[in-house]
Amino acid sequence: MKSIIRSGLLLAALLIAVLAMSSMVMARESDSEAQTQTDGDALAIALAHLEQNKASLGLTDADLNDYTVQWQNTSQHNGVTHIILGQTHAGIAVWQGDIRINVARDGSIINVHNQFVSDLAGKVNGTTPGLTAVAAVEAAALHLG
Repeated sequence: MKSIIRSGLLLAALLIAVLAMSSMVMARESDSEAQTQTDGDALAIALAHLEQNKASLGLTDADLNDYTVQWQNTSQHNGVTHIILGQTHAGIAVWQGDIRINVARDGSIINVHNQFVSDLAGKVNGTTPGLTAVAAVEAAALHLG
C-alpha cells in the first residue's frame, strides 16, 4: 500500500515538473516572438516618434527626410533596440549630426539624444567643397607650422 502511495506521489511530482517545464518553454518562446516583432518595428517606432515630436526637437520635415541608419542593434539581455541615425544633406554626412534613440521591448521610447542640425537645409551655403583635398592639406600644414 505504501509503495502504491509513493508511486502515485512520484508520478504526481513528475507530472507537475513536466507541466512547469513546458510552461517555462512556452513563456520563453512567447518572449522570443515579442522580441522578434519589436526588432522589426523598432526603426518604424523610432521614426514615428521623431515625426510626432519634431517641433519639440527643433527639427523640420527636411531634417527628418535626409538621414542614414548608422547603427541598429537589440540587446539580448533586455530587448532594448539602440538606433543611431546620421544626418545628411544632398548625400553629404553632417559631422556629429546624429540622433540616438532607444526603443524598449514593448515599443516605448526610452530616450532620444538629438544632435541633428536644426533646419539644416536653410543653413547650408553649398554642397561643393571650397578647397580641393590638396589645398586643404596644405592649409592644415601651414596652420600647424
